[in-house]
Amino acid sequence: MKKYTIKLSDILVKQATKAIRSKQHIVTLLLLTSKELLCTKINEYYNTNDNKACVYIDKMSRIFYVLPQKMFSFQFPFIIQEQDEYINLVYHNINIDNTMTSFLLSLFLDENIFKKSLKDILEQVYDELCINEWALDESECFELIKLLILFEPGYLRYDEDTERMNGLIHPKNHLDLYYSSNNNIKIGIENSINEDWLIDLSNIRTECKFLKK
Repeated sequence: MKKYTIKLSDILVKQATKAIRSKQHIVTLLLLTSKELLCTKINEYYNTNDNKACVYIDKMSRIFYVLPQKMFSFQFPFIIQEQDEYINLVYHNINIDNTMTSFLLSLFLDENIFKKSLKDILEQVYDELCINEWALDESECFELIKLLILFEPGYLRYDEDTERMNGLIHPKNHLDLYYSSNNNIKIGIENSINEDWLIDLSNIRTECKFLKK
């Protein structure tokens, strides 16, 4: 298993502590985190008490955010390549550098991006590329936009929720599957868990966890 860890900046902490309710929020957080991954040295020291994000790559490829009383995870859809002390992000031979992540953020910071028609999205991309004169390949931009719109996040969150706990209806320790309230699945846990437990739950190469009927 490969592991890459970064300390969360103040910007990322602010974004990661918001309740995730949409794919747009996930993509925005993914792109902001990717920008910091690109400028962080591999195996750079971090305090275990810091707010952090960890990318784990095995049979799975997921990113885990670890904050006080809260951990959550979703798919990391890019490929990580190591170069000297830093990492590169790629997808189908497309280099995802700081310029590309900034361009993608200019689109996905729009909260209505997933409500627009394909035609409107295409027009927005053309306008953004032309008006702001991004030095980017148009076809590569469209390929990455398609990826970010279509990829399955596989969102998973663990909470130690002392504020809203309500017996067996809303237990203090619980897992939430999916981010939409329309299809959310809540699973209570008897005791608190740590980062390693949640990673192990997501790794199909390790033994399964079992729910007692």
